[in-house]
Amino acid sequence: MDQYATYLINNHESDIKIIMAKEVKEKDYDLFIDLTLLIYEFPEVGQVFYTSSLKLISSLEETVMNIQKKFQEDLTSDSLFRLTIKEKVSVRFINVPELGPIRLPDVKSINHESLNKFIVLSGTIIRVSKPKNRELESNVNCDRCGAEYIAKSEIEENNRLCFPPKCTNKVAKT
Repeated sequence: MDQYATYLINNHESDIKIIMAKEVKEKDYDLFIDLTLLIYEFPEVGQVFYTSSLKLISSLEETVMNIQKKFQEDLTSDSLFRLTIKEKVSVRFINVPELGPIRLPDVKSINHESLNKFIVLSGTIIRVSKPKNRELESNVNCDRCGAEYIAKSEIEENNRLCFPPKCTNKVAKT
C-alpha cells in the first residue's frame, strides 16, 4: 500500500464507501480531498501539485480504485452494505493554497507554460447554465395600419429586437 492509500483510508474511508454504496449509476463521482491537509502530511506533494498536478490527480485516482478493490475484497458475505467498484471517481481538491507562481491576473496571461498545470485566475464568471436562443429576426405588425415589418435583433442592444422608429407603409399614408 502506497503513501496516498494510508492517507485516503485514514481521512476518506467513509467518503469512498459512500460512493461505493450508491446504487444510482452516475457518469462521474467526486471525491473531495483537502489539499492543505495532504501537503501537511506529505510536504513533497506540494511541489508535485504545482509542477505536474495532472500526474498527482491520476495517481490519487488510481489509488482510490485500488482502495475500492481492497474494500470489496474485505467485505463479508453477511455484510449489510453492497459495495460496488465505481470506475470513474474524480479527485477534486479543496482548500488549495494560492501561491505566487500559480496566480495569474487574467485569462490573457495564460501561455504555453500554463499547460497541464494548476492556475488560479481572478475575474467574473458569466453564468451559462441556462443558454438562451437568440432571436435574429421576427415579423411584427404596425399598430396603426397592420403592415408587416421584419424586426432584427442587435447585439449592441443586448439582442433586443429593434423596431423601425416610424411606419413606412406608403399605402396607409395616402
